[in-house]
Amino acid sequence: MLTKNLNKVFDYTLKGKTYIPKRIEFRLIYNKNIKKSDWNNSNFKVYRQELKLKHYFGQSMRCAYCRVQLRADAYWEDLDHIVSQNDKGSWIFYPKNLIVTCEPCNRLKNANLTLANPKADRFPLFSNGFNIFNPHFDRWSDHFEIINGIFLKGKQNTKGPATYEHCHLYRSDVIIYYVDQQRIWNVLTMRRLTHKLKDSIKGSNEEIHILKAINHLIQRKKYNL
Repeated sequence: MLTKNLNKVFDYTLKGKTYIPKRIEFRLIYNKNIKKSDWNNSNFKVYRQELKLKHYFGQSMRCAYCRVQLRADAYWEDLDHIVSQNDKGSWIFYPKNLIVTCEPCNRLKNANLTLANPKADRFPLFSNGFNIFNPHFDRWSDHFEIINGIFLKGKQNTKGPATYEHCHLYRSDVIIYYVDQQRIWNVLTMRRLTHKLKDSIKGSNEEIHILKAINHLIQRKKYNL
């Protein structure tokens, strides 16, 4: 029996919770002369810290993409640019372009093609301006679902599948985290993993990470953890 309905736990959005810049910040971050190299400028340090904390709590202290729990105050985690710094350097401080993510999602995310119109010169104001999930505009449950309590899946004909590939959301660490959240062990967990393994494409990234998750749980049992 599952102890948590993760679809319900993860179903939140940043709509209405996005950081609102102060007047002096507004003038700074929407300056057309802003460029990628300004990201670590000390003039923006307080702004980055306050925005990060606001989004961290707005995201229920979880990664915006995979929903894995973030560390306290996200001190060690990253502010992720939904539209990359390389693509749109002048947008690097826009609140709706910034979310808090776990390190794997941030590092593995494919930075290309997140914009529906790569040639856009203005930041999109609506969900359809993005090819991947943007929690400032989108609700998680419209794009993702958890299958059998432990497998993340992007819903067809939504931004879920594209985000799934961009951030490698088939990762074994995500599966293991969901298993821990559900507190389902041993035979039941292994049965779900082996069934999923049979359904996966041989040699695919999904198959590789299911095998990693299986091996992790075998090692846990070996060490009585």
